Amino acid sequence: MKKILFLLLCLVSLACLIAMPFLFTHSEMLPEKVTEYYELKAQDQAQTATGADAQLMALLLGGGVPAPVVEEAPAETEEGLSFSVYGLYLLIGAVLGAGLLAAQAKFHPALRPALLWTAGLSLPLGMLGARLVYCLSAIVFFLKDIGNPAAMLKIWEGGLALTGALFSVALAGVIGAKIGKASIGKMLDLLAGPMLIFAFFTAFALKEIGMGFGPEMDAAIPLLTLQADDISRLNTPLLFMLFVVSLLILHARLLKKGRPQGHAFALTAFLYGSGMILMESLRRDGHMLLGFVHVEMMLDMAIALPALLYLARKAKRIIPALGASVLLSGAVIGLEFALDRASIGDLWLYLVYIAAICAYLWLGCSCAKKAAAV
Repeated sequence: MKKILFLLLCLVSLACLIAMPFLFTHSEMLPEKVTEYYELKAQDQAQTATGADAQLMALLLGGGVPAPVVEEAPAETEEGLSFSVYGLYLLIGAVLGAGLLAAQAKFHPALRPALLWTAGLSLPLGMLGARLVYCLSAIVFFLKDIGNPAAMLKIWEGGLALTGALFSVALAGVIGAKIGKASIGKMLDLLAGPMLIFAFFTAFALKEIGMGFGPEMDAAIPLLTLQADDISRLNTPLLFMLFVVSLLILHARLLKKGRPQGHAFALTAFLYGSGMILMESLRRDGHMLLGFVHVEMMLDMAIALPALLYLARKAKRIIPALGASVLLSGAVIGLEFALDRASIGDLWLYLVYIAAICAYLWLGCSCAKKAAAV
């Protein structure tokens, strides 16, 4: 019976791979482009924006002249599915990640059933999780703004959350370990690398559709800027790729004998979640906003905090970890508000932002060092 279920799972995973470049098109039907909030925000910023910000607002408003918001039904998308390079990059990342996971069975024969089940489950669960988390974050748009809950099922009309995919893949690792009667901690340790590989190719996908760009700090980091729509913007997809590569290198070094099971995954998850808070802030593209704070930031904290608590282990370190997490959350909200509304230069605000993230990272790494010494 288990063999039949595994065969069916393989067929479902294969179907997901074939469909991915056609389903993940990220078309113009995006909530962040049609919600009344984003239009009002753009009009408000256009009144005081200067330099690159003014150019960006002008493009968003079709020439820079604020106009009253008129509620219109979202434009109808073309019938049928079409191939997209955006989905192709995600396909490459999924294939390489799942392939690496399955290939590790050669070096860990005892974990072979768990690894194969995890590889098969990660594809359909990852797709469902990416869409589900996005839809939950934009539930008001689907239920109120357009009054069409069925639109949540139209995955080809845009709207995915990388964090949702990663959560679901981690869940696939837990399920795979249970089915294969393997250690969950060891399974997650081996899963972190493939997850980062998928995140790496996500950066290529973001760049393909012009997302993940922000007109910030271009004077401070001239080598990391690019021209998009005649506006100089920070190349945040490139920063994201460099960030993920650094985590991949670190993760490879963590997979050493003698470390507690689950330690490599927990530290990688903590660093990823903490660092992605800053990455999301640099995007500044209106994607998945809740007021002036990115929904993805809260999801990233939901990754970092449990990982930090796992690394802290003992009560005397858990309490400072919780306190630091509360302080960081407050600092992020305050800094995002200042970036959105205050006249303080973005460069100075981001220096404070980086300092707050680094202090949090230092606490987590200290906990990880003590946990590894146990």
